[in-house]
Amino acid sequence: HPEEIRVIASFDDTRSGPIELNDAGDLYYIKSTHTYPAPPNSHHLFKFTAAQVYNAITQGVVLSEADSQIDIIFDTGYSIAVNSFNDLFVADLKGNIYKVNEKDGTKSQFCYTDEGGFSHLAFFKPNKFFNPYQESPSKLAVAASDLYYTTHTLIALFPELDDSFADEV
Repeated sequence: HPEEIRVIASFDDTRSGPIELNDAGDLYYIKSTHTYPAPPNSHHLFKFTAAQVYNAITQGVVLSEADSQIDIIFDTGYSIAVNSFNDLFVADLKGNIYKVNEKDGTKSQFCYTDEGGFSHLAFFKPNKFFNPYQESPSKLAVAASDLYYTTHTLIALFPELDDSFADEV
């Protein structure tokens, strides 16, 4: 039988934005705007716990902004990455990558790329024999593009951790 489609969250006056899950099943979402160029402070980072997501799926509850555990404001928010240590990063459309502390709701500039404004974030999945898709929690992969050229950079968050640690996670 066909899979049933369920609405688990609804946000007014927005288009789609980046979504990411952490290892616990918590869902992160950046609400954007229809306005271009985006006005300052027009993007919101929301977090919904795994329990909220489960309840939405099983009980038909539709989550909204009011249900979010956090609301952290950005000028733009283009990509999100979270690792198994719950390190959370957001890239904007101006080349900035922010590290987010969701406990106190703050963000700090982690790095800047002048390679282009469109920065896609993910945690590096090293090419390993027998297990090529094992995620490494210690290396942030950044693909920055100006729509003509793309550069790929690996940033070691925890230089003391080598890829063998990823096999134990």
